[in-house]
Amino acid sequence: MPNLITNDLKKAMRAAYLDRTDNFPTTEKFAEHYGISEQLALLMLDEMAAYHSFVCAASKVELARAILDKAKEIIGSSMGGIEKYEAIFSDEICQAFSRIYPRFTWIDPDQSYDEDISEWYHSAKDFLEL
Repeated sequence: MPNLITNDLKKAMRAAYLDRTDNFPTTEKFAEHYGISEQLALLMLDEMAAYHSFVCAASKVELARAILDKAKEIIGSSMGGIEKYEAIFSDEICQAFSRIYPRFTWIDPDQSYDEDISEWYHSAKDFLEL
Protein backbone atom coordinates (compact mmCIF):
# COMPACT_ATOMS: atom_id res chain seq x y z
CA MET A 1 0.00 0.00 0.00
CA PRO A 2 2.74 2.59 0.74
CA ASN A 3 4.07 2.12 -2.81
CA LEU A 4 0.66 3.00 -4.23
CA ILE A 5 0.55 6.17 -2.14
CA THR A 6 4.07 7.08 -3.25
CA ASN A 7 3.19 6.53 -6.91
CA ASP A 8 0.00 8.57 -6.56
CA LEU A 9 1.94 11.39 -4.89
CA LYS A 10 4.55 11.35 -7.65
CA LYS A 11 1.83 11.48 -10.31
CA ALA A 12 0.11 14.33 -8.47
CA MET A 13 3.40 16.26 -8.18
CA ARG A 14 4.12 15.85 -11.87
CA ALA A 15 0.56 16.83 -12.82
CA ALA A 16 0.70 19.95 -10.62
CA TYR A 17 4.08 20.93 -12.06
CA LEU A 18 2.82 20.55 -15.63
CA ASP A 19 -0.36 22.39 -14.62
CA ARG A 20 1.82 25.31 -13.46
CA THR A 21 3.87 25.40 -16.65
CA ASP A 22 0.82 25.04 -18.91
CA ASN A 23 -1.88 27.06 -17.13
CA PHE A 24 -0.47 29.61 -14.70
CA PRO A 25 1.72 32.47 -15.91
CA THR A 26 2.98 33.25 -12.40
CA THR A 27 3.76 31.44 -9.19
CA GLU A 28 1.32 33.80 -7.48
CA LYS A 29 -1.56 32.53 -9.65
CA PHE A 30 -0.49 28.92 -9.07
CA ALA A 31 -0.44 29.44 -5.29
CA GLU A 32 -3.82 31.17 -5.39
CA HIS A 33 -5.35 28.32 -7.41
CA TYR A 34 -4.07 25.65 -5.00
CA GLY A 35 -4.82 27.71 -1.87
CA ILE A 36 -1.23 27.84 -0.61
CA SER A 37 1.27 30.59 0.12
CA GLU A 38 3.54 31.80 -2.63
CA GLN A 39 6.57 30.72 -0.56
CA LEU A 40 5.22 27.17 -0.24
CA ALA A 41 4.39 27.18 -3.95
CA LEU A 42 8.01 28.08 -4.77
CA LEU A 43 9.34 25.26 -2.60
CA MET A 44 6.89 22.77 -4.08
CA LEU A 45 7.62 23.86 -7.65
CA ASP A 46 11.36 23.44 -7.09
CA GLU A 47 10.80 19.88 -5.87
CA MET A 48 8.34 19.17 -8.66
CA ALA A 49 10.76 20.49 -11.29
CA ALA A 50 13.55 18.27 -9.96
CA TYR A 51 11.27 15.22 -10.05
CA HIS A 52 10.01 16.09 -13.54
CA SER A 53 13.62 16.37 -14.79
CA PHE A 54 14.43 13.00 -13.22
CA VAL A 55 11.44 11.35 -14.91
CA CYS A 56 12.33 12.84 -18.29
CA ALA A 57 15.96 11.72 -18.00
CA ALA A 58 14.89 8.21 -16.98
CA SER A 59 12.53 8.06 -19.96
CA LYS A 60 15.37 9.02 -22.31
CA VAL A 61 17.56 6.25 -20.93
CA GLU A 62 14.77 3.69 -21.29
CA LEU A 63 14.15 4.74 -24.89
CA ALA A 64 17.87 4.65 -25.71
CA ARG A 65 18.15 1.15 -24.19
CA ALA A 66 15.22 0.00 -26.30
CA ILE A 67 16.96 1.36 -29.41
CA LEU A 68 20.17 -0.47 -28.50
CA ASP A 69 18.19 -3.67 -27.87
CA LYS A 70 16.72 -3.37 -31.36
CA ALA A 71 20.21 -2.73 -32.78
CA LYS A 72 21.55 -5.82 -30.99
CA GLU A 73 18.68 -7.85 -32.44
CA ILE A 74 19.56 -6.62 -35.95
CA ILE A 75 23.27 -7.33 -35.43
CA GLY A 76 22.50 -10.90 -34.34
CA SER A 77 20.04 -11.50 -37.16
CA SER A 78 20.62 -13.47 -40.34
CA MET A 79 20.41 -10.31 -42.48
CA GLY A 80 23.24 -9.65 -44.89
CA GLY A 81 25.87 -6.98 -44.22
CA ILE A 82 24.28 -4.29 -46.37
CA GLU A 83 20.81 -4.89 -44.88
CA LYS A 84 22.21 -4.72 -41.34
CA TYR A 85 24.10 -1.54 -42.19
CA GLU A 86 21.01 0.12 -43.64
CA ALA A 87 18.87 -0.99 -40.68
CA ILE A 88 21.36 0.25 -38.05
CA PHE A 89 22.05 3.58 -39.76
CA SER A 90 18.35 4.23 -40.31
CA ASP A 91 16.01 6.76 -38.76
CA GLU A 92 14.79 4.06 -36.34
CA ILE A 93 18.17 3.25 -34.80
CA CYS A 94 21.20 5.50 -35.31
CA GLN A 95 19.34 8.72 -36.00
CA ALA A 96 16.80 8.08 -33.23
CA PHE A 97 19.64 7.56 -30.73
CA SER A 98 21.26 10.82 -31.91
CA ARG A 99 17.99 12.71 -31.46
CA ILE A 100 17.86 11.56 -27.83
CA TYR A 101 21.54 12.32 -27.23
CA PRO A 102 22.65 15.02 -29.70
CA ARG A 103 26.13 15.15 -28.15
CA PHE A 104 26.78 11.48 -28.88
CA THR A 105 29.62 11.01 -31.34
CA TRP A 106 31.47 8.01 -32.62
CA ILE A 107 34.41 7.43 -34.93
CA ASP A 108 33.51 5.74 -38.19
CA PRO A 109 36.36 3.35 -39.04
CA ASP A 110 35.28 3.36 -42.72
CA GLN A 111 36.04 -0.32 -42.94
CA SER A 112 33.56 -3.09 -43.60
CA TYR A 113 29.83 -2.85 -42.90
CA ASP A 114 30.28 -5.12 -39.89
CA GLU A 115 33.09 -3.01 -38.41
CA ASP A 116 31.12 0.22 -38.88
CA ILE A 117 28.07 -1.33 -37.22
CA SER A 118 30.13 -2.77 -34.37
CA GLU A 119 31.90 0.53 -33.72
CA TRP A 120 28.62 2.49 -33.66
CA TYR A 121 26.90 -0.04 -31.39
CA HIS A 122 29.75 -0.27 -28.87
CA SER A 123 30.23 3.52 -28.86
CA ALA A 124 26.50 4.06 -28.23
CA LYS A 125 26.46 1.40 -25.51
CA ASP A 126 29.54 2.89 -23.81
CA PHE A 127 28.03 6.39 -24.05
CA LEU A 128 24.87 5.21 -22.34
CA GLU A 129 26.82 3.55 -19.52
CA LEU A 130 28.76 6.73 -18.64
